[in-house]
Amino acid sequence: RCDTLLVPIVPSGIDTRASSAFLGELANAAAVRAGSVRVGLVANRVKARTVAARMLPEFTDALLFPLIATLRDTQAYVLAGAMGRGVFDYAGSAIEACHADWGPLLEWIEPPPIGASRAAPDASEDIPSAAASAIPPGRV
Repeated sequence: RCDTLLVPIVPSGIDTRASSAFLGELANAAAVRAGSVRVGLVANRVKARTVAARMLPEFTDALLFPLIATLRDTQAYVLAGAMGRGVFDYAGSAIEACHADWGPLLEWIEPPPIGASRAAPDASEDIPSAAASAIPPGRV
């Protein structure tokens, strides 16, 4: 059993049509209708200056479930994964935007107690120079 369900969506015509059908079925699930399972959408691999990205709010606004976070399409995930790591294992200006993308999602999953603030991730090392140089400026 679960109390929270995250549904990844990709901003493409094919994916939005498939997601619509699935989300319609999900909305009719007994646990979702009863409110014992909350559902949130996470847009993945979003390229900011594309038609698909511009159409994403229109698509998600028509759904019963909220868009919780939008994760950008970046090589930072690929490079970190190739090194057996995640983006939160690194610090530095090249990765800050990726960290910021996750804020709304992390808060929605587990809101901080009233009066508390969420601590910044403990990213004790920068992206290795070879990996950082492989990320073109403005492409994180």
